[in-house]
Amino acid sequence: MSSRVLLAVLLVLGLSTPLQAQVRRGQQARQPVMAAQQPTDVEGTIEGVMPGRIVVLDKGSHTWQVAVPAEAKVQVTGGATAEYLKKGMIVEFKAEIDDKRTIKDKVDELKVVTLSPGEKPGLFPPESKADDQGGFGAGGDATAKKPAKRVTASGGKGAAKTGGVAAGSYRIVGRLIVGHGGKLSVNVSRGKPLAFELSDKVAIGVDFADFTVASKGDKITAKVLKVPSRSNSPQAQLVTAAVATEVKIELAEPLVGAKKRGTAAKSEAKHPAKQPKKGDEGLPEPAAEK
Repeated sequence: MSSRVLLAVLLVLGLSTPLQAQVRRGQQARQPVMAAQQPTDVEGTIEGVMPGRIVVLDKGSHTWQVAVPAEAKVQVTGGATAEYLKKGMIVEFKAEIDDKRTIKDKVDELKVVTLSPGEKPGLFPPESKADDQGGFGAGGDATAKKPAKRVTASGGKGAAKTGGVAAGSYRIVGRLIVGHGGKLSVNVSRGKPLAFELSDKVAIGVDFADFTVASKGDKITAKVLKVPSRSNSPQAQLVTAAVATEVKIELAEPLVGAKKRGTAAKSEAKHPAKQPKKGDEGLPEPAAEK
């Protein structure tokens, strides 16, 4: 980034409060103009992340200050270390449950996710996806290709011992519990939590909507609506203000505990990415694409 552009970015960031006030004051007048726009595709790398907005340097070396409203569709993908896992996160993994409601083997793959609209924590057929219609929560036939009726306490091998769930393979989605000594379990909303262990070579991924974990250098693509500028100053010409309707971020490096490359990464359990609340759907809260 040239020194001139860098200066402009610093000026914009330093005057972020007046800029936001200006955007709010002119929002109603500009809504018809923005509504008539076709979304602009922005692709580049992240220069900085602040509450509610992202500074992006596109492939043409132009700087964008992109506001991310609560209704924007946000997806953040990448990796994480085991140290990143925190109580309250929504996790997803596949495992076998025996007739004592025990997960047999150590988990090799796990993902921190955001629940799709309408999806609830629970046990699902192993090949199902978050956007599949239906589902059977904490009961059903794990081998069925379509969502099945719940199994009663007498309706399946070991069902009485597993709280109405037959032994078998499942896609497990639930809220993470971190107990004494770092012991892990997952609450799937019905029955007692399922305890599990991570393998030494576990692969942990993220697929959620908390863009605040992003850092400088991460890849970003976004669909935005430009905010008409009322200023003809040189600084205003160097930085384009926009409002995102869709944001996709690919993390350049894994998330590692409380920090990512020296930048504080707020825990999802405390910061739900300012997305609309969707009942008891966990943290963070956006439509994640699978």
